[in-house]
Amino acid sequence: MKRRLKVHKEGYAILFSLLTLLVVANVIVFIESPNRILSVVCLVISILTFSFFLYFFRNPTREVEIDDENLVIAPADGHIVVTEPTEEWEYFDGKKMIQVSIFMNVFSVHANWYPIEGTVLVSEHQDGSHKGAWLPKSSTENERSLVVIETPNKAQLAV
Repeated sequence: MKRRLKVHKEGYAILFSLLTLLVVANVIVFIESPNRILSVVCLVISILTFSFFLYFFRNPTREVEIDDENLVIAPADGHIVVTEPTEEWEYFDGKKMIQVSIFMNVFSVHANWYPIEGTVLVSEHQDGSHKGAWLPKSSTENERSLVVIETPNKAQLAV
């Protein structure tokens, strides 16, 4: 079976732009520099930089089989940093719920999946700031998306 790296669709423009920039920079360094060691160092740094961005935008295929409709799978790769009771105001008008926050570092796959099977009731984008993800207010003040899913047994989950 031949394996192929899948790239997230939002990454293509960034990767193409970065590749173009790195190729131009390497050609300039190669032409202008009499020192071939500098050219090799520039090439190695460029390859490492492009490889990092390619790794960042990877989008692996996930196949999950769950035979219990009451289970909720993690919607993102990363580390769970908060599990606490909270009041949700964006959709549920202050209803008490359990908040699970997942922090994705630069090595995590930056894609999100639906954690349960059901009907999408709400899917909206909210503008906001770009504070560090580790800050407590980042989940309410940063740019984000809200998706509310209703399961066949009428339970609702906000992601």
